[in-house]
Amino acid sequence: VTLSAPISGTIQTIDLSLGEVIDSEHGAMTILDPSSLVIQCFVRPEVASRIAPQDRFVSTLESNELSGVEGVVTSVGVSTEDRTRKVPILGLISSQRGTLRAGAAFTGII
Repeated sequence: VTLSAPISGTIQTIDLSLGEVIDSEHGAMTILDPSSLVIQCFVRPEVASRIAPQDRFVSTLESNELSGVEGVVTSVGVSTEDRTRKVPILGLISSQRGTLRAGAAFTGII
């Protein structure tokens, strides 16, 4: 049986075993969209109160492979995370032709 996805991208994980029966209610794989990357960072609560969705930011990979990547804040958490006691911020950046990868460490300025 051939599986086809409604989007193009890179397969990150396949959630099936050989011979397993699947249905349309359960995902068979995780596909990464190479055109953008969602990033997550954590800031102190007093800083988070000054950040809003649609704010622009600039990030730099800690490996110094790429600097000055621009993005936009997509959401600001409403409470602190237990482990870090900081507020999570999500942002969206362009993948810069595949130079950014999931799990990469970066620093950013909002």
